[in-house]
Amino acid sequence: MNILAVNAGSSSLKFAVHPVLLGVARPAVLVGSIEGLESDEPARLTARIGERFHHAVLEGGVADPFEQAIATLQGLLRRELAANPLQAKQSVQAVAHRVVHGGDLFCDAVVVTESVLQQLASLSPLAPLHQPHNILGLRALGQAFGDVPQVACFDTAFHVDMPEVEYRFALP
Repeated sequence: MNILAVNAGSSSLKFAVHPVLLGVARPAVLVGSIEGLESDEPARLTARIGERFHHAVLEGGVADPFEQAIATLQGLLRRELAANPLQAKQSVQAVAHRVVHGGDLFCDAVVVTESVLQQLASLSPLAPLHQPHNILGLRALGQAFGDVPQVACFDTAFHVDMPEVEYRFALP
């Protein structure tokens, strides 16, 4: 089984493919990023596949650079997983997304549904520079990978177990 971990940001798409064998996560077989998605310059792909490095400049002039980044990632995954017979049999079985804000709605990782996406969108005012891009990544990869489960993992989950006085007042 392979899990694709994704961090969709305002100007980049970071990713890693982690094989999971017998319930244990192994070191990533592919790690990379596509940088410059909100630039006038073409975006740049950098990836490490095992010991090899891959660099590419994405063609500029596209209507949606984020969609182009998703398509580029899909192509890279198809090529690299097909080149490795062990990995090719397993493909991507789940996509894990870093999402900045779960508010008080989400304390744990959650399988993404349309209802979850709507709830996450309602939290955009809490993290306006990050949340909309996270949601865009969830929607785009959900569409790109079809029936593959998408799971949102929240930065704010770190603070869930803190006593109320400690998370309300930023004091030592």
